Amino acid sequence: MKNLDNNQQNIGDTLRSRSKSNDENGKKDKSQNRDKNGNREKIGNRENNAIIEKNYNKEISLNADNFKENSVSKNNNSAKENRVSKDNNSAKENRVNKDNNSVKENIFNRNKNGNNDKTDNKDETDNKDKTGNIDENVSKENKNNKEKSVSKYKNRKREKNNNNEKNNNKEKYAKKKFRMIRWIKIMTLLFVFIFALSIILVLIIDYHVEKTGKAKVLEIDEIKDKYDCVIVPGAMVFSNSTPSAMLADRLDVAFEIYNRKIAGKILVSGDHGTKEYDEVNVMRNYLISKGVPSEDIFMDHAGFDTYQTIYRARDVFKVKKALISTQDFHLFRAVYIGQKLSLNLDGVDSALRDYHNSNWNRAREYFARVKAFIESEITKPIPEFLGKVIPITGDGNQTIDSNSKLW
Repeated sequence: MKNLDNNQQNIGDTLRSRSKSNDENGKKDKSQNRDKNGNREKIGNRENNAIIEKNYNKEISLNADNFKENSVSKNNNSAKENRVSKDNNSAKENRVNKDNNSVKENIFNRNKNGNNDKTDNKDETDNKDKTGNIDENVSKENKNNKEKSVSKYKNRKREKNNNNEKNNNKEKYAKKKFRMIRWIKIMTLLFVFIFALSIILVLIIDYHVEKTGKAKVLEIDEIKDKYDCVIVPGAMVFSNSTPSAMLADRLDVAFEIYNRKIAGKILVSGDHGTKEYDEVNVMRNYLISKGVPSEDIFMDHAGFDTYQTIYRARDVFKVKKALISTQDFHLFRAVYIGQKLSLNLDGVDSALRDYHNSNWNRAREYFARVKAFIESEITKPIPEFLGKVIPITGDGNQTIDSNSKLW
């Protein structure tokens, strides 16, 4: 029994040492598993260790019972069998050790598989969480992609509308520009047409007036008839009371006609609308200086243009038949007006020299002839100043300034 107790004590020490080593190994394994699995595996390792210890105690009790039975049977055998029993015991011990080791390994493997199962479950949970997070992220991403696609669609639609609006504005601008260009073209063509027509009408009227008046122009040597008077239209005079070259030539031709007794009176007509500018008194003084008596010189102070000169000669001075002395560019128009006003009027050209502004006078005559045509043929205006009748057969002194009522 003493040997049995010693053997049991030795077995207990052996088992405790092995348990201690196994505990140390378990601790190492636990620490390793703890390092691997982290804080989340601590609880599982504790449960596994408790299971290992419980199983270990069971195995020890079973082995102890078996060992007791074997020891009793060995004591009953002969001493010869001690060595065999020792060998058997040692074999049994080895087997027990192997069994214990295999048990521990099985337990460790079961625990490890359990931990792996837990880890797998945990991984599955984590995977589920991760999958849920991934699904949530995917849904968010899909939502963001949908919003982005909607935003892109709206932007494309907005750009399309803007492009359509720009195209519409361009079309409107193009149509407006086209209408404006067309209107400008029409107005330009109309202006060109009117301008061309006006020029044609001016040329026609100019030709008509010149042709009509030219038929009544005479040379002094050809004149055989007697006339009531010779009319001298006014022209520019200088501040020193001398006539311009054009006006002096008109007066010289009129004086020659008077000297030839073709006309017994001279009617000078010009602008005397103000006291400061006086064409008629300059002409009268020029003729008096040549020897024409003052009673034979009649002054028309309101001869502001050719039409009024002819009109007043007919109505104020009661001229029936007369000659008019002026330059050829003016002569045709004056004779034309006389014919249209039913005055028997012939013309004598007084262009005795070339004049420095002759081109301007001819250009101006185009519009003056149109004006004469309109006044003589269409409007036939009455002069503003007519006054009392002074017959050309009377005394020219009646027309001196003191008797004038113009100012």
